Amino acid sequence: ECGRRALARRSADSWTLKSDGSLITDVDSDIESLLSTTLPAPGEYFIGEETIAQRGADYAREALRGTCWVVDPIDGTSSFAHGFSLWGISIGYMVGGVLRHGAVIMPESGDILVTYGDSVRHYRLAGLSAPLSAATWRELTPVTGEWRAGGVLMLGQRFSKSGLLHLPNPIVATGSAVVALAAVLTGQAQAYVGCMKLWDIAGLLPMMVRLGISGRFADGGEMSCEVTEESFVLDVNSPACWTLRDNCVICVDAWQSLVHAAVTWRGKE
Repeated sequence: ECGRRALARRSADSWTLKSDGSLITDVDSDIESLLSTTLPAPGEYFIGEETIAQRGADYAREALRGTCWVVDPIDGTSSFAHGFSLWGISIGYMVGGVLRHGAVIMPESGDILVTYGDSVRHYRLAGLSAPLSAATWRELTPVTGEWRAGGVLMLGQRFSKSGLLHLPNPIVATGSAVVALAAVLTGQAQAYVGCMKLWDIAGLLPMMVRLGISGRFADGGEMSCEVTEESFVLDVNSPACWTLRDNCVICVDAWQSLVHAAVTWRGKE
């Protein structure tokens, strides 16, 4: 339903700039409103990109202790607003500050990734007018094989503007963590380098764990499904609140050292 709404209004929608310089459209707000009223059961919490700042510090602290849905209504709003197809919708399910399950959809392509027990399923619909029962699907398996010099690497916007990557591989900067990480999880891309916020990755972290994909920060620290200050900025008074504490590399663990060795963080030699 969220994907259908977004696709129906994309061409007609206008955008504005938020205080952090990112874009927002009416569709972002509409989808977040829909999910905030349909997902949480009584006593559950909701962290959405467009509304969490208005809920206050006490609510945020309780959300990290209780059962909470973490949502990015449009991840890749810049692409969405300007008519590109590189955007998606992300939903994460968190219990006691630990992300347990997740789902993401890329409405333009009809691709859906969702945790299913201890596995991850990849559904594909020919069009969002069709029911999910009409989708083809496969169970994803951990990526194996050797590193390929011709394999695609996905870059985040922040890293693209400030970092350097000394590898011959082709690169794609999507502006959407959902699109970029879905490509890594399905084996379409080999690695992601960049930074993102909690709602960007909340639907994908539980999938990464299930598929043996690791995330390591610039200092070598490892991210996990635990939403703590070891991985995220959680100071609600900080403009960086909910952001990963630094740039990171996300890929098969065996490739981490290769990618890290080829990165110059923040453009510094």
